Amino acid sequence: MSDNIDNAISAAIRAMEDVITPTIDPKHPLAAEQAELVTNTLKLLEAQLPYRMAKATRELTETIRMSTSLLPLTKWSPAIFERLHRAIETGQAILRSGTIDQSQVNEVARSISGCVCALVRAARIAQVTEQSAIERIVLRSSETLIMDELAWFGPQGWTTSQSLPEIEQRFATN
Repeated sequence: MSDNIDNAISAAIRAMEDVITPTIDPKHPLAAEQAELVTNTLKLLEAQLPYRMAKATRELTETIRMSTSLLPLTKWSPAIFERLHRAIETGQAILRSGTIDQSQVNEVARSISGCVCALVRAARIAQVTEQSAIERIVLRSSETLIMDELAWFGPQGWTTSQSLPEIEQRFATN
């Protein structure tokens, strides 16, 4: 059976704009506001849908890159080193596998990000000498991920930055 979710989202948008929203009683502004929220959410999903896998893959790739840079700085905590090392290996195996399940990619990226958060917190609490190097790597490595998030949610209008690329440009795959 073919996946027609993009058609279903387009149909839902048309139904909201052409049928439901025009029939809302003007005396109920909250209902009109909610209808607009639903329509805009559907439009966001429609814009994001073709790029979901590209975004997930890039997020995993970038978190692996960051974590690989951090790994040598975790020798002071064998538990964090092992957890981060295992997470990196799992992520690399998924990327090499060829058959990528998006939910699995998202889960592993979140797992690696959780390891990085735990590392930053543990380094701060333990006040290890590597703390500032760890923080610098995380900040420097986060730029791509932050720009991805800004582009991902750009269609909602949260930013007016002219330098922000469109979602299509940011996640187009060649």
